[in-house]
Parts: sequence; structure tokens; C-alpha cells
Amino acid sequence: MLRKISSFLTLVAKVREHQSSQRGTASSLELPKEAKTLRDIELLLSDNDQGLSLKGIAVVDREAEWLRKSAETVRHRSSELLKHGLSTTSQAEIRTAIQAFYNMGQMSKVVQKVIADHSQELRKVITKELDPQNIQIALSESSSEEPKEQKLRTILFQKLEVTFQAMLQHLTKLSQLVKVMQKTRDPVTQVVFITAVQKEGSSIFVDEIWKPVTTMEDRMTRILKRFGGIVSEYPRILTEFNKFVQSAGEHFPSNLTVQQAASANPLSTKDFPSEPLRWKERCLEELQTRYLKESIAKLKEQAATVVGKINNCKPKDATVGGSPIASGGLRKDSIQIQSAQIDVRPFVAAVGTELAAAQSDTKLQQLICESIELAVQDILKHAKKEKITGRSAVVASSVATHNQLFNSVLVGTLLRLHKDLTTAMNRIPCTGEEDITHQGKLLQTLAGCEAEARSILSSLFSSIKIFLEAPMGELLTADRGEKSSKCLAVLDDRWAHLEANLLCLYSGIGCDTYDVMLRELTAGLIKMFLVLVSLVRPLSKDVVVGIAGDVTQFQLFSANICPSERIGKPYKELRAFRTLLSLSTEQLHKALTTAGRPDSVSLELAALSSITLLHALSQRLPSTPPVYDLLKLTSHQYAREITTNEAALQEVQQHAWAMYKEWGENLATDPEATMLWECIQAWHKRRMG
Repeated sequence: MLRKISSFLTLVAKVREHQSSQRGTASSLELPKEAKTLRDIELLLSDNDQGLSLKGIAVVDREAEWLRKSAETVRHRSSELLKHGLSTTSQAEIRTAIQAFYNMGQMSKVVQKVIADHSQELRKVITKELDPQNIQIALSESSSEEPKEQKLRTILFQKLEVTFQAMLQHLTKLSQLVKVMQKTRDPVTQVVFITAVQKEGSSIFVDEIWKPVTTMEDRMTRILKRFGGIVSEYPRILTEFNKFVQSAGEHFPSNLTVQQAASANPLSTKDFPSEPLRWKERCLEELQTRYLKESIAKLKEQAATVVGKINNCKPKDATVGGSPIASGGLRKDSIQIQSAQIDVRPFVAAVGTELAAAQSDTKLQQLICESIELAVQDILKHAKKEKITGRSAVVASSVATHNQLFNSVLVGTLLRLHKDLTTAMNRIPCTGEEDITHQGKLLQTLAGCEAEARSILSSLFSSIKIFLEAPMGELLTADRGEKSSKCLAVLDDRWAHLEANLLCLYSGIGCDTYDVMLRELTAGLIKMFLVLVSLVRPLSKDVVVGIAGDVTQFQLFSANICPSERIGKPYKELRAFRTLLSLSTEQLHKALTTAGRPDSVSLELAALSSITLLHALSQRLPSTPPVYDLLKLTSHQYAREITTNEAALQEVQQHAWAMYKEWGENLATDPEATMLWECIQAWHKRRMG
């Protein structure tokens, strides 16, 4: 008993010493020590071992009231210190206060009360700010002259800002509490403070800190039910939620919280259910669903408008569609062309609006891309269904038909969609594989629009090529003079008619596809021209001069279709052929056999295709060594070029065959020549068959 009384008096003296050292100062460093001493006194007084209780002993009873007040003062000071530490996010003050409560055996109870108080306060803020009734009152009391929808948006985002700020303050304060409890151990027992509150393997502690934020789910549902007009503001609301989630993650990352606790004591590392990203999705799930539904409806409405305009442009029946447009109508009445063009700008603008609204969120961007893809597919499917493939839609003549006019409308619509939407998509950044996948699908659909337009143009340009090649057979005759000049004049005249009465339908589209088709057409015509003039026999001096004149005239003709710098290699080949004609046999042989560094003539002749050289040289050079030897090419390379399928070659089969036969028989003893001869025979059979 005497030892217990002595211990009691010693502890009381320590308490007085702690209080004396803190008197007159703002220091709280002695607070945990005083709390520990008071706790030791409490345990000593409650110890009734062997019936040796200190109750009733005068020296003890005299100190009882003072000790009670001292303990109350320590609890009050610790509470104020903890409150101040949380408000200023001072980890030192929080640590001192928590240590004091731990020493008094009250840490778990105090921490849970702090979390409960903050949670209750936050719930009040969320409930008040996001109460639909309060929003309605603020809306009715607003003196602003703005439209009602604009006032609603202003009030809503003001209240969201206040709410998110309060939520962030709540999480910031309590995250400091968690961090201190994760990092702090009791110096005597070595217990990590967080394990004294959160049971091992449990995530209840961090759940409780996040739980009041989930009140937002109910509030957002009520607001949406009361004010359906906020659906259009979903992207902006989503942006505000994303900002909060990002800030919350910086202050209180859910996964990291449990892992940090695990570093102090092995706890479960599973995600707790109220994780911020999932919370955001739950809060905005219904709003997102309604927004996407409206977005799809807007895009489909715009797509339906485009489809309707396509239907209005289509000829009512085959008789009307196949009939030519009034002679000179397109040339004189540009309004007829302009009125037939479909304005896709409203649809493109709608797509641009949706993409711009979705830029702040990757997931929303993916969903919007899917909506746009569906709308574009509607237009593309209709275009494929309605395009006209009959003879009156593809056969080129001097006057366009109504079917050709309709097809030009389809081409213009599809190419403008491809160009404008691809440009809009390229402005959207890709931040991950999912972004690339969704944007890639949409770009693939847009590429389908371009491919469909190209298929319509390909059919038309194939017909144009045949239309222009038809008179070119006259170039083959040795009796050149008026015939070749007349042939080239006919070409100029046919092109002028096509340009004025048919191709004017496409020239205003402003897309690369049409220009590419013109370049391919010009390249094909140059190739056919070279095949024909290289087969002219016999090559007298006058004939060579005549061919050179034809080449010059054809250069002007081809440049009229497509600028020479865009034609590229075929145009260089045309010029090289003119050089070839001016060379003597000796100069030609030298140019082809020059060893080492080639001269300018050799370089220019390199632009000529092997088949053109083969035709042009078959009579000018001796059959030994073989021409293909001089050109350093194999028979297989020749054979590939022989398999041309120009329809105009049908007019020159016998002439070409005679030349090939003579050339093949002269080289029949050469294995390479024999192989080439077999290729030529096979080609001739295909052409004649």
C-alpha cells in the first residue's frame, strides 16, 4: 500500500512538473507526457489488486478533483491542438495531439469522432448546396436578365464549386490525419497508430473518410430529375468532377492509402469500394446516359437531313435519269450545279461540337466517336444503296446525264465528309490504346466514304479514258499528215466538251481524290500514246519529224488535263521519247552501252519504260546483241509491261504482233529471247481471245 501511495505521489509531482514547464508558453511538447502520466495515475487508482485500493486515503482524495480537472484540461488542449492542426494541415500538431490521446487511451474514439464530425459537416454542405429546392429558390430570386437556362447554369456551377471546395477541404484535412497515423509509432509500445484504429485487413477507416462524398450521388440524381435542361452541360459538369477527382487523388489516393498502411503493418491492399473514379461514374451515370442519347439523336438527325437531300437529288425514274441535261445547260447555268451540291457543313459542325465537348474526358471521347461513326455509317450505307451504276451514269460523252449529275452529288458529299471530319478528328489528341482504337474505327469509316466516292469516280474515269482513247488509233498509221493532226484535234475537242459538260460537276469539290483521278487519267493516256507512236513503221525522216510534232502537241494536251509537275514520271517519259526520236542509231547505241558514269542523254532515256524502248528500238538497232541485253532488263520485266489492257490496243494488234513475231524469230536462238517470245505469244493470245 505504501508503495502504491508513493508511486501516486511521484506521478502527481510529475504532472505538476509538466504543467509548470508549460505555464506561460504556447508549447505543447509536454502535452503527451502529461497525458501519459495522468493515464498512469488513472490505471494506478483503478488497480484493486489484492484489495489494496487507494480510495478513502486522504492524501489521494485531496488530489482527485485537481487530477480530474487536469485530465479534462489535457483532453481539451489536445482537441484544440488536433483541430488547429487539421485546419492548418500541420502534421507536427496532429502528431502531438494524437500521441496525447493515445497516451490517454482515447485515440481510437477521438479519431472516429473527428471523422464523424467532419463527415456530418460535409453532408450538410452537400445537401444544402445541391438541394434542388434551394437551386429553384436561387433561380427565382436572381435579378440577372440572362435567359433562364443561362441563369440555371450559372447557379448550378457556383454551387458545384462551393461543394467541391468543401469536399476537398474535408479530404485534405483527413488525409493529413491518415498520413500522420501511418507514419507514427508509439515510442514505448512501437504500435503504428493507424493499426490501433483500423483492424488488420480492413478498409473501414478509409471508407469512412470517403463516405460523405457519396452523398453527391443522390443529389445529382435529384437535380437531374428536377432540371432536365442540365443534360447539355454534361461535358462541363464532367470536367468539374474530373478536376475534383484529380485533386482528391493528389491529397488522398485510395490505393496508396492502404499500401502506405501496409508498409507500417501488413494490411490488405485491395481497393476499397468508394474509390473516386467509380464514385464519379456513379454520380454521373444517368446524366451521361441521357447526354449520349441526345448526342446520338442530334447526329442522326443531321445525318438524316443529308440522306434526305440525297433523295431529293435523285432522278425520279430511269427515263429521266438516263436523259442528257439540256445542251449547254451546265455551261451556262452554274446555279444548276450549285443547287445539286449537298451542304454537309451542319453535320460537320454538329460533329465538331460533340468532339470539342468531349475533349476533357477520354472515356466520353470514345463514346462520342462511336456515336459519330454510327451517323456516318448511315450516310455511307444510303450512298452505296442509291448510287447509279447503269450505262447512262458512267459512259462519257459530250453531254452529262441526270444520273451523272446525281452521282457527282454523292461523290461531293462523301469526299467533303471524309475531308472535313478527318480534319476534325486529327485535332483530337490520342492518349492511349483505347483512344487510338475508337478513333481508328471512325477514321476507317471515313476512309470508306472516300473509297466509295473513288469507286464512283473510277467507273466514270474508266469511261472517260475509253472515250479519249477511241480516236488515238489514227496515230499508228505511217500516212501521218492530216490523220494524226486530226486525231489530236479530236482529243482536244473531246476534252473541252468533257470539261465543260461533265467534269464541271466535280471540279468544285476541292478534294485530293478528284485531282488524283485526273493525274491517273493523264498518265494512262500518255502511256497509250507512247505505245502507239512507238509502233509506227517505217520510220522515215518525215515520219520521225511528224511524230516529234505529235509529241509536242500531246504534251500541251496532257498539261491541259493535269499540270505537268503533278503528272510526274509519265510526263518525263513523254519528253524522253522526243529526245529518243532525235538521236541517230550510233548516238542511241552509245547512250545505251555507256559504261561508268552516265551522260545526260542516258539519264533522260532512263525515264522511258522498257516496253516503249522495245517498240521504238526494234527496227533501229541490230538484233544482236539483243535489245533487252542493252537495256539490262529480263524478259520477265518486259512481260509484265506487255500485259497492258488498254482497249485502244485492239486496233493495233496485227501491227504489234507482226513486230513482236519478227523480233522473236530473230532472237530464237537465245534462251532469254525464247522465254520472252513465249511471254509475247501468251500476251497475243490473251489480247486476241
